[in-house]
Order: sequence, then structure tokens, then C-alpha cells
Amino acid sequence: MKEYIIEDFIASRKLAVINNGELEKIIIEEKNKSLNIKNIYRGKVEKIISTMDACFVDIGERNPAYLKVSKDEKIQEGERILVQVKKEEKGDKRAKVSREIDFSGRYLVYIPSNTKLVFSSKIKDNDEKKRLKKLVLEASNGEKGFIVRTEAQGQGIEELKKDIEELKDKYDKLVEEYESSFYPKLLYKDKGSIFSYIKENLSEEVYRIVYVDGEINRPLRDLVKSIKLEYLEKLKKEKNIDIFEAYGVNNMLKKYTSRNVWLKSGAYIVIDKTEAMTVIDVNTGSFKGKSGYEDTVYNVNIEAAEEISKQIIMRDISGIIIVDFIDMQSRKNKNMLLEKLSTYLEKEGKRSKVHGFTKLGLVEISRMRKEKSLDQYFDSENRDLDIIERKVIYEKYHLGKERVEIEKKNIDLDNISDKLNEIEKKYNVNLKFI
Repeated sequence: MKEYIIEDFIASRKLAVINNGELEKIIIEEKNKSLNIKNIYRGKVEKIISTMDACFVDIGERNPAYLKVSKDEKIQEGERILVQVKKEEKGDKRAKVSREIDFSGRYLVYIPSNTKLVFSSKIKDNDEKKRLKKLVLEASNGEKGFIVRTEAQGQGIEELKKDIEELKDKYDKLVEEYESSFYPKLLYKDKGSIFSYIKENLSEEVYRIVYVDGEINRPLRDLVKSIKLEYLEKLKKEKNIDIFEAYGVNNMLKKYTSRNVWLKSGAYIVIDKTEAMTVIDVNTGSFKGKSGYEDTVYNVNIEAAEEISKQIIMRDISGIIIVDFIDMQSRKNKNMLLEKLSTYLEKEGKRSKVHGFTKLGLVEISRMRKEKSLDQYFDSENRDLDIIERKVIYEKYHLGKERVEIEKKNIDLDNISDKLNEIEKKYNVNLKFI
């Protein structure tokens, strides 16, 4: 059974998915971001870079966005276009946008510019595919342009029709707003990855959703009610607590922020991040197998492969990943290791690709970047604000203090002064920096 734990702080909102007592997923939304993935803008082509088949698009934000343009697309500077954010800004790299707009529903993804009906790779049963294809085409009056999500399995025509109507209504309203003016503007703001995740994944398998009473209360109830009225019974509202501390999430997170990660066998892995790549080293540690050396090493590597996959997904590591497994002589064992690693990573979809062993005997993995990694959050100002808010909760509700002292070491107060004022107002306390 699963439970969702939601922490709603001034600087960030987090969702922890707990599966049978183990942290399965963590989603962090930083509230000071304006340019979220899935946001849709009315943009204006600002500058065409013909040598790169790309252009920069003014979307009304601080920086223009980057749009890749195919060679057969005709586009002019000053032209009005509808674009959707597909990749966030990172350092000097601009946000990447696309002209292919998509809206995600509970059972379907609607892509108006597409003419295909595509199924999630996790839907394996051919009879179920045929059944769903018939229902989707019937519910959409023959229109395609849909991706059938895994959650659609077992659903009837009424559920699919409701999803389709909601998605098409969103798009129609978007187009109407887009055509009403020529100026760059945010037309559709995504509700955030946490609400999207709940909308797409909440099921009977989740026995409760725990959160602290506050501004999230009404939108969360509305969301859950829209999925299924009976699911409102799953909501558990807490008051005046540090919810991640009370429900053990902070302790679970330590495993995904440590450099060294120990395995049950006594072996361990070491994770290091550089500018160019992430390097993961596997060590036998105190593990002593009962069989021969080759079998012992193989067993350690298989155990490490599963944990490495979890770490990559939980930390949201992207880019180039190099894994130094313990050397094996058997070609069969090497192939089995690669197969297992690919299987573990495929649980999250097709973001990761295992490229195999290099000439130096290292395993090379690449993973597409979507959002900020866990490491990037822990290095951010929002992390500092969350630490301050956590301390305020403890001293206000456990120690009864109205004045909370905070060490200002390594904190840039000028950049977060507005948020600090919000924390003081939210908890009715005075912050003193020493």
C-alpha cells in the first residue's frame, strides 16, 4: 500500500510517495519559478539562427526561449507563435520550447497537432489495446492525436470520454486566448508536477494523502474530488507539525543525498557529481560471498545495479552517467548485468539509455533532463528557506517561542528577504539572525 505525504512550505512544495514503508518517489516544486515545464505561451519570434535551424522566442519572461525549427518549417522574425515549455532553464542555457502542444489527462495525453493514436509502452496486452483503440476513437468521434496512458487500462467509454472532453475544452479555450492578441503572454500555467502526479496516479492502491492544513487544502480537495468523490476519505489533515519529520520522510531522504550508499550485503556505492558527468563507483565493502570470486562479484554488481537505478531516478540525475562496476571476466555475466540495469531503469519510462561497456570496462548511461535534480535543490536558496521554516515550526509549536534565532552563516539574506517576511507572517513569529 502507498501513501502520499505533502509538505507545503513558503519556498517549495514537496510530495513523498511511500510504498510499504520505503520512499519510492520525491517531487519538489520550487515556488519562485515562473517558467515551469508544460506552461504554454503566446510568443513572438525574436531572432532566427539559420546555421542552427533554431530561433529565440520572446515569451514575455525575463529571458527568451529557444525553439528548434525543422528545415521544412517556414518561420519569420516578428511572427506570433504558440509554444510550450519542454525543458527548464539551466545556468546560461535558455528554456527549450516546442510548437507541439500537449495536455495531460488522467487516462490520455492530447496532442492536437498529431494524427496518431499511440499507446504507453507499459500496455502489453494486444486485446486491451484493441479495446481501448475502439473506445478512444468512438469517444473522440474518430479524432486521433492521443497517447493512451497506462492508467487507461480497464476503463470504460464514459471515463475516457470525460477525459477527452476536458482536454479538448482546455485546448479550445487556449486557442481563443491565443488569437485574441499579438503580445507575448503566459496563456496556460501548469498546476505543477505534484498535482499532475496525483491526478495521473491516485488509485485504490493509495490508502491516504497526508498534508498540513493551509492554502493547499482547498485545491487539493478539489483535485481529489474531481478524480473520485470517494477518494476524499483518503485525505488526512494535520496541524502545526513538521510533516516530513513526523512521518519519517527526512530520514528516508538521507539515503538519496549521501555520497556513500550502503547495500544490504555490506557492499556500497559512491556517487560523485562533476560538471561533465556523474560517476558511480561500486565497492565490495564487507561483503563476502559463499561461492567463487566471479559469482561473488556478479551478485554484488546485480545488487548495486538495482540500487544505482533507484538513486538515479530518486536524485533525478541526468546527462552522462558512468558506473564503475567491479570487474568481471564472464561475457555472459556482463551482458546479464546490462540487461538487469536496463530493466530497472525502464520502470520510469524511456528517459534512460544504457549504452554498454566502454573499452575501459565502465558502463555508460545517458538520461534526459526534465527538471532540477535533488542535488540542485539542496544547493539552492529554497533549501535554506525550508531549513529556516522547519526550525520555526519546531520552536513555535514544540518550544512555544515567538522569537526564533537563525544563524545567518552562508545565507544570502538580501535575496530571500521577501520570503522571510512571508514565513514570519505565516507563523506569527519574529526572526532574529545572529
